[in-house]
Amino acid sequence: MLEELFKQIPKTLLKESGEVFYSGKNAFSGKKKIYILGINPGGSVENHINDTIEKQAKNAIRFSKRNPNWSEYKDGQWEGKSPGTHVFQIRMNHLLKNLNISPYYIPASNLVFVRSAREGNFNKSLYKEYAELCWNNFHEKVINKLEIKIIICLGNTPGNFVRKKLKMGNNLIDSFTENNKRKWQTKIYQNEKKQKVIIIPHPSISDWTTKECDPTKKLLKHI
Repeated sequence: MLEELFKQIPKTLLKESGEVFYSGKNAFSGKKKIYILGINPGGSVENHINDTIEKQAKNAIRFSKRNPNWSEYKDGQWEGKSPGTHVFQIRMNHLLKNLNISPYYIPASNLVFVRSAREGNFNKSLYKEYAELCWNNFHEKVINKLEIKIIICLGNTPGNFVRKKLKMGNNLIDSFTENNKRKWQTKIYQNEKKQKVIIIPHPSISDWTTKECDPTKKLLKHI
């Protein structure tokens, strides 16, 4: 499956710094209920100039042949930290554990494969162009082939994009509000096909490991 999906990566993006697969063969095989989509890979492009989308995808394919169970959230070494200890990874693993989901069996990627240090570094029109490319060539095929029913989106940017693509409009069926001053929300939308998009505050800015911000009790009702 990874080899097949590699062919779907837009060729114009292959030499760009970035990443595609955040989990391995067992995550992108068979039928899966849930798909995780972030915004785009983080980190300085200058520090990852040789870490191209093509290179990362081919490495993921090779590594999956030796070990079909791997996850960037558990096994990735981010910013020089030990595997799984970056704050983003800690929060993702907390969420998945509470949802009784193995990171090794959940397909995960980013709406846009191209790297930037922050979302705001992207020109909005360019980000939208990349999002359309990645969706039409790759994500839509993942959703169809794996028969995905629920897409968990990390942040409003990918969430609102996916919600529109799956024709959910403003059909909000449930929500969770953080118990703090900022009152950020996790929102659950559903379309006529009973597919759901769950939009949760990005783990780089929301600490899901705290009781005040943890949306998992609400999510368990929909997964």
